[in-house]
Amino acid sequence: MKTFTVKNLCLFLLSISFCAIHAQNGVLDTSFNGTGVIDAAYETANSMTTDKNNKVLVIGHDRQSATKHIFVNRYASDGSPDKSFGNNGQLQLDVNSDYDYGRCIKALNNGQYLISGQNSAGPYFRAILARINQNGTLDSSFGVNGFCIINPNQQNCDAWSFEVSGSGSIYVSGYRSVNSVMKAVLWKVKPKGFIDSSFGTNGEKTMNTTSYAERFYGIDMNNGSNTIVAVGISYNGAYNEGFITMIDTNGKLQTGFNSVGYKKVAHNSQETRYNDVSLSNSQIIVVGHYVSTGQNYLLVNSILPNGAFNPGFASGGIIAETSTVSMFTCIIKDCKENFFLGGAVAVNSKLQFRVLRLKSNGLADSGFASNGYYSGRIKTDNDETVEAMTLYTDSGIVFGGRTDIGASTTTSGLMRLKTRSCKQFSSIHTSVLNPLRLRIYPNPVKSSMPLSVKMNDKDLNQVVLKIISSDGQLQFISGTDNYTGTMTLLEGMHLPCGFYNLIVETSSGVYSEAFVIE
Repeated sequence: MKTFTVKNLCLFLLSISFCAIHAQNGVLDTSFNGTGVIDAAYETANSMTTDKNNKVLVIGHDRQSATKHIFVNRYASDGSPDKSFGNNGQLQLDVNSDYDYGRCIKALNNGQYLISGQNSAGPYFRAILARINQNGTLDSSFGVNGFCIINPNQQNCDAWSFEVSGSGSIYVSGYRSVNSVMKAVLWKVKPKGFIDSSFGTNGEKTMNTTSYAERFYGIDMNNGSNTIVAVGISYNGAYNEGFITMIDTNGKLQTGFNSVGYKKVAHNSQETRYNDVSLSNSQIIVVGHYVSTGQNYLLVNSILPNGAFNPGFASGGIIAETSTVSMFTCIIKDCKENFFLGGAVAVNSKLQFRVLRLKSNGLADSGFASNGYYSGRIKTDNDETVEAMTLYTDSGIVFGGRTDIGASTTTSGLMRLKTRSCKQFSSIHTSVLNPLRLRIYPNPVKSSMPLSVKMNDKDLNQVVLKIISSDGQLQFISGTDNYTGTMTLLEGMHLPCGFYNLIVETSSGVYSEAFVIE
């Protein structure tokens, strides 16, 4: 049996570092559709994901049918439609011959895909989830005939985004009507597609911090600490404030966060919107915009786990544009705990795609594109904004969104950029310590069983655990504020059979140990 030793790891690190130095960073990848760009008509692009075969999937809804249909497109690595998926690369879902809207998609470790969205049933809009097979067909074993329909008491609701835990539970962020007022809501759904009534109240956590409307859009979670963060907006009677909530996996507010479990932010006492969130090991990065003199200006906040703004990030935890019309709509994290932020910037009075690579301290990565920013457009005269992003392999990023703003004319487009390599080993360097101080058991571990981790060091702070596959791909990242000697990782239950390395970063050093899933 081949083992992945520390010596092999160091040799691997050297090769990765060499490749990373010579990688292009922030330029269009012309191997994608010949130009690095895809222009799609009559569709929206609301979310995207990359699966383990490096295929890119995009979800949205069409503009061709009288009642909108959810579509999922799958593209091969060269940007061509993957004809082995759905009908020539596209799956269209018409739930009940009424309006359907696709909101979010994620690739699962078992090769399937999970989606969320909204479906109209007469006068009501229902939140929905569905699970899709590799070939682009519905998985009929999920929920009822492939769908989980969330429709509490026939009240309007929407499933805007979701996260899947290491155990397979699905946490959904969105909103629903409560006494004719929209309220921010989180739902928990079991892995088989049914509401988990043990979460909150009958599977639902409804925020009710004001008598006015509140909505959730983005969500992220940390499996290591069972923490969920959701962001959106809360109306205060005069304007919207950015709204962020921290709860646990049982649906209880974490009162250690801002003493009440949530925080509202009105930048400069003006209209503020939080669109998306990324939960890091030591901070929560929230992206959106605020409104001044009728124009949108980008806003990034770094918030500590206690709810305070992070003084070690940018200017007191805040990045705010003051002169150029702009916004951020989405954020993803790479394996070095840096971030890609997507949105739009006004150039000659027209919005165009904008992507920022941001270091964890709030500074732009000057080695990416032009001083950390990539700006570009697909069409010539339209307003365009990035709505979704996904990492592509270890040296690329795909993003896309609206390329023509308007209720009846919206189209979508995608771009792929080359980026500096982010293989996990490139950030470990030579600090890997004696693996005998770290033990994984059982090893080998049976597929669908959890991993247990034990270290000689105890009472460590800010422990970060990362699982790397034998080809160097990051499979899992988690963190915990306090480590007392043992931990259980559920992520092993959803990884395919094979060789892996567990990397444990602690305050005293970095440890590595190989393990096998059989």
